[in-house]
Formats: sequence, C-alpha cells, structure tokens
Amino acid sequence: MKKITVFRGIIALAALSFTLTGHAQKKSVPGMLSVDEDTSVSPPQTHIDYKDNALYNIVLNGGKVASIFVNGRQVPADSFYVYNGLIQRIKAQIERDKKQAAQDKLQADRDKRQAEKDVKQAILDKVQAERDAEQAVKDKKLAEEDMQQAARDKVQAEIDAKQATLDKKQAELDKIQAEEDKALVKSLMAEVVKEGLAKDEKSVTSLILDESVFYLNGKKQSDELQKKFKEKFIKKPGNSVHYHNGRTKVGRVDE
Repeated sequence: MKKITVFRGIIALAALSFTLTGHAQKKSVPGMLSVDEDTSVSPPQTHIDYKDNALYNIVLNGGKVASIFVNGRQVPADSFYVYNGLIQRIKAQIERDKKQAAQDKLQADRDKRQAEKDVKQAILDKVQAERDAEQAVKDKKLAEEDMQQAARDKVQAEIDAKQATLDKKQAELDKIQAEEDKALVKSLMAEVVKEGLAKDEKSVTSLILDESVFYLNGKKQSDELQKKFKEKFIKKPGNSVHYHNGRTKVGRVDE
C-alpha cells in the first residue's frame, strides 16, 4: 500500500492511499479523500471515502460504480447518475495523484542516486583532503628544512668569503715572499760566482746554507765562508737556503 496526501482540486481532495495486495483499513477524515485500491481481486476494486458537506462511501469495480453510500445511506443504482460529476472529479484527481506519485517516485529515485553520488564524492573529497593535509605537512617540513639549509648555506658562504679573503691575502703574501726568496737566491748565486766558488750560476747544481753549514755542489765550504754567507743571506734565525737542480726552498727546514 502506498499513501499520498494532497490538497488540490475543486472537491478539496487531501489524501490518497492505494492497497496493491489486499484491503487496508479505510479512514474517513473531514474534508479529506481516502482511496484504497485492492488489486488482489478481479476486476480491481476501489474503495473511496470522501468527506465534504456529507460523507460519501463509494465502491468501484473495474472503474464502474458498484455502490454509493451518503451519510451511511445506500444510494439506489438507478440514482448513481446523480453523483457522476463527483465521481468523475474523484477519478480525475486519483489519476492526477497517481501520475504525481509516479513523478515523485522518479524524482525520489533520482534524488537517492544523486545522494549516493554525493556520499561517494564526499568520501573521495575527504580522502583527498586528508592526502592534501598530509602533503601540506610534508611540504611545510620540507620548507622548514630548506630554510634551515639556506641559513646553513648563508653561514658557510660567509665563512667561505672570509676564508677567500684570507687566502687572497695569504696568496699575496706568498707571492711577495716568493719574489723575495727568488731575489735572495739570485743574489746568493751571484755572490757564489763573485767569490769564485763557481764559474757561473748554471754550474751550481746544489747548495745548502744554514746557521751551521754551507755546502756547494755537495762540497762543504769553510767556516769562514759559511759565516760570511750566513750573515748576508740568512735573514731570520733558524732559516736556511736549499737549492737542488733548479728547485729552491728558503725558510725553516721544518716548515
């Protein structure tokens, strides 16, 4: 049985119920129409209760009037025609309500399907939102790590810049020292030639001069020469000059 309540029509129809498999209890409500349709019999039987100025109880067999009661009094069959207008309006209203009920069912089915889609979409949206939230946490963590790394890189860059400045200064000092050492060795070689210890600079293959010894081409020189050369070419205590086949080292031996 399907029950539909409506308020429409010139006869103030207000409620419609259909029994598809058997009789249902009929209700008579003032100002309302109650319809029970029994399809378990052949032809189908329709019981109509309508309350307006009077109470009408109408039974239709296969759509034809079988009985009419008005305020509990049975109307003779030869007087059914008096109520034809009312019955036709009721039938028309029943058909309209059936169509409306069918449309409502279709709409309800569509709404149900849409609701199911909405639920599925809501689940998908929730899953996606959770994934987005997880990704946002990962992105935030990665961004923080990047910021920390950037800070470390900045500090390292400053350290590198300072070190580069120191290295540049040291390179300049090394260059100056190398030039001084080169000039010192050149002067030393010239003095060796001047003292007649070698015919020219090219003939000198090795030389060692420090605070205690003076060797030239592997031969130890006299203490007098060692002292003379030391005083002139050993500028700092503990320094020495080593020369061997074009390679020169000036400074402390342990450096």
